[in-house]
Amino acid sequence: MFALIMMAATTFGFAKVILMAWVLPEADFGFYISGLGVATFLGIVLSFGRIEATTKIYSILVLQGSRAELLEHIGTLSKVLFRRTIIAGAVAAGGISLYPPQNLWGFGGAEIALIFALGGVLALLALLASVLRALAHLRLLQAFTIARGFFVLLIAVPLATVFPWRIVLLSEGVALLVVTALFWRFVLRCISALRSDTNAARSVAGGDVDQARAEAGGRVIFWANLCAAILPYGGRVLVLALAGPVVAGAFGLITTLVQVGVMLAGALAQKLGPNVIKVVHTQGGVAVLMQLITLPVFLMASLSILAFVAFTTSLFIPVFASFWAGYGITAPMLGLVALHLFLPSYLFLQFGLIAIDREVDLLWAAVLAVATFAVGNAVCIFFGFGLFGYMITFFLADFARSLYGSFAIWRMKSQT
Repeated sequence: MFALIMMAATTFGFAKVILMAWVLPEADFGFYISGLGVATFLGIVLSFGRIEATTKIYSILVLQGSRAELLEHIGTLSKVLFRRTIIAGAVAAGGISLYPPQNLWGFGGAEIALIFALGGVLALLALLASVLRALAHLRLLQAFTIARGFFVLLIAVPLATVFPWRIVLLSEGVALLVVTALFWRFVLRCISALRSDTNAARSVAGGDVDQARAEAGGRVIFWANLCAAILPYGGRVLVLALAGPVVAGAFGLITTLVQVGVMLAGALAQKLGPNVIKVVHTQGGVAVLMQLITLPVFLMASLSILAFVAFTTSLFIPVFASFWAGYGITAPMLGLVALHLFLPSYLFLQFGLIAIDREVDLLWAAVLAVATFAVGNAVCIFFGFGLFGYMITFFLADFARSLYGSFAIWRMKSQT
């Protein structure tokens, strides 16, 4: 039931992208989707490994029932993210205002300030998600995932029918900020209700949390996530610079459709991840990990098949066929998107590598993906392959990352 609700929740994100692409002019949608991509990328940069480290720290603190330490860590990190957003946003917006806006493909100082602010909100949202994963409060996790998608859909899409992309992006940030503030209240109540069985918990967890080691691992995960984010989000800016906002809008639409798979895999991983870490800390063994990920992988395969059927059917419905054609998206491109939706299954393996302190494998997988992406884009630029070439490059880069992650898990299994 949890997986089905999470799968249904991802349809809000899918519907938002489709409706935005439908109601906004093609060029405006290109700027909107590129700005959203940059903000998402900045949400990772502003963390600089601090949020990534909480994946392990919070899971163990919850297991130990360490309420005061958990609340103190959350409060300190929230203040750090706020300061970084204000300082970095002010410096970037002020600096860019000294240059003509066209030098940054239509992004001036005001737009950059807006994008940084949205990046800060997304960073807080990532911190909230980390706490929710650690608490393993399934109903709250489901409500958060649904509210995040539905509220943005409810607020931003109607505004897109009247206002330009800047106002739409601002409204999306406000909607996410409201959701974040609302759910922080529930999270704080859940933390206050934690009950500690200190001796038992610490003996199970293996002692006090080694925060220095977790922070070091978090920085490795940060660089891995930063490299991985270059694929969809850096790609949007690259296409915007090389081919203009209309083609960037088409590429952004494609990458965001793929992000539906990432959202589902991420939602499932929010339930799976803390269990993997706790199992490794209490029992150990890769066999249990493989049992835990079997159902989520099956669901991702089901999503890929359903997407292929849906995309194929849409080509025979005039209104949808016209929509795809308006962005230059063809049947082979949609087939590749459906296949691509399976690759975020890699996220399930990620928590297994984190649990056994093999964050470095995540980094190498991401570096391999970026290298594949760079070489592929260079080939596309040299030969002028266009949108489909960028799509194939994006797919191969994600495939390389998944392949390396699978190899790392297989190697770990063969050594046990």
